[in-house]
Amino acid sequence: MVFLSNPGYLRLNGILFGVTSCDPLSGISRFPRRHGINSGKNMVCKPQSHSIRLICQQLLMQRSFFPSYPASKLPAEYAIDHTKLRELEFSSDMIPDVLLFCSSLKREPFVEFTNSRAFISVHSAGKSPKEDVVNSLTEVYITPKPLEEEQEEPIQDLDIGNRLTLSYTILKEE
Repeated sequence: MVFLSNPGYLRLNGILFGVTSCDPLSGISRFPRRHGINSGKNMVCKPQSHSIRLICQQLLMQRSFFPSYPASKLPAEYAIDHTKLRELEFSSDMIPDVLLFCSSLKREPFVEFTNSRAFISVHSAGKSPKEDVVNSLTEVYITPKPLEEEQEEPIQDLDIGNRLTLSYTILKEE
């Protein structure tokens, strides 16, 4: 058993995982609320068809688990000590290959690939009726990278996009 900080890093078989229980995408995906009205418009891109991929690219460019922090209204789970805000940034050698988080951007878990990295929402942070879903399970499979006899370059492309599978199971009460 391994305990991680929140957010935290975990390296398994050469793959660096970034893990957080908060939603790093929704903060940069919408305009701020003005006058109590949520515009619902995506500030990162148009058209909406590729918006999640472009939001993930923005997260990488901003190099932080919480790129929209500080914001005017955040849930209590985002209580962050301002003196430690720098520790939430991705250093050049600690940019996750796979980022695991929960997000309210989609109701179901999803995986998005961009810049040779995988962004996996393993759980929806949105509200669902209590009677709707009793339990859910998200599994992430990454196949081993084939061994190569001669490695000329010390840093190899991990090819995460072709090795990762996401499985989601919903258990409903009958």
